[in-house]
Amino acid sequence: MNQRLKFALAAVMGISLLGVASPASASSPASIEPAPASISRLVEEDLEAKCSGCGYGTTVTKLGSTRVNGRHVQNLTGSWAKASQYTWAETVTTTATLSADVGLSAATVSSAVGATYSTSKGFSVSTVIPANNSRYSKLALKANFDKVHVRVVKKVQGITTSDRRSYLYSPVRGSQTLYVNYQ
Repeated sequence: MNQRLKFALAAVMGISLLGVASPASASSPASIEPAPASISRLVEEDLEAKCSGCGYGTTVTKLGSTRVNGRHVQNLTGSWAKASQYTWAETVTTTATLSADVGLSAATVSSAVGATYSTSKGFSVSTVIPANNSRYSKLALKANFDKVHVRVVKKVQGITTSDRRSYLYSPVRGSQTLYVNYQ
């Protein structure tokens, strides 16, 4: 914690961070003994706890959302090929992403606005997807997403230090679909 902040908060709360006056010399402000380390640590922890609810920290606000259907997530096969069909029998996981850096992870933002961060779908039985063998293609995954407009505000000492907006693409559960992506 910043020394200046410690002293300012201590002054407001009527606490000395430098030390405690000895009982024998309470009338003499010049004789101050150093405070034990345990007291300094407790005072510092108490100040941090009291400040967390008074304008400090980060606020994530959901500004609105729309549905995006059939958004490409990833290619599942490596190279482009002229294939007549693809077979897939694995589990695929889709996670939320942010369109811009807001200083927080997509998982943190998802949790803050109550959105889905990650969803999986297993293709336990081999799924065969036909393809046009006259064109180069890859097997790919697409899913529906909730496009959530978010605002992330960070404050230090009650002063806004960062105010950023982004879109959180939150996957819709059960919407993952395999498809052929043509070049």
